[in-house]
Amino acid sequence: MAKSIKLKNSFYWDIQSLGGRTMTDYSGSLNDLVTSGFYATNSNATNQPTNTPYYVIVISKNSTNYVLQIAIERNNTKPRVYMRIKANGNAFGDWGNITSRDIVDNNFVAMQYLGQDPDIDTFKRTSGIYGLYNCTKAPNWGIGVLEVLCYSGDWVIQRFTTIEQNPRMWERAFYSGTTWGAWRQRW
Repeated sequence: MAKSIKLKNSFYWDIQSLGGRTMTDYSGSLNDLVTSGFYATNSNATNQPTNTPYYVIVISKNSTNYVLQIAIERNNTKPRVYMRIKANGNAFGDWGNITSRDIVDNNFVAMQYLGQDPDIDTFKRTSGIYGLYNCTKAPNWGIGVLEVLCYSGDWVIQRFTTIEQNPRMWERAFYSGTTWGAWRQRW
């Protein structure tokens, strides 16, 4: 029987034969896994998001200069999904949990709470949505949501929206790999 993952609205993704390719067992370092394909790891594989078996989808372009890895937990009825990239031949970035909590009612919940006063200048490699409070580097010291949109570690957009009766939103960009622009209020 083919292995499958249940996606939204009872749609099943047959990962044994996805794209006419066969699933390959893999137990080495995921840092070395740069060939496009579909893989099943065990807990002995290294550089996984956590020490658990995964289904891993690898998409590469220009030999191995640009690689996207998507890791889906194998032994969980509500699997977490992680993603990371390797760009311009550099090392892989950190794994980003794109389901920071369990999948609820077949909808992805993709927000991570950063706590009080995180260093948001460092959020340049992982796209995502983050909750934070009282951050001195945000344009407002209150409670808010930070959206991070990464083209690469050198080209990033951040949007900060306050959570209050009359919400406000600012945005800024990191460009050319060197400079954060000033926060600009959008509304």
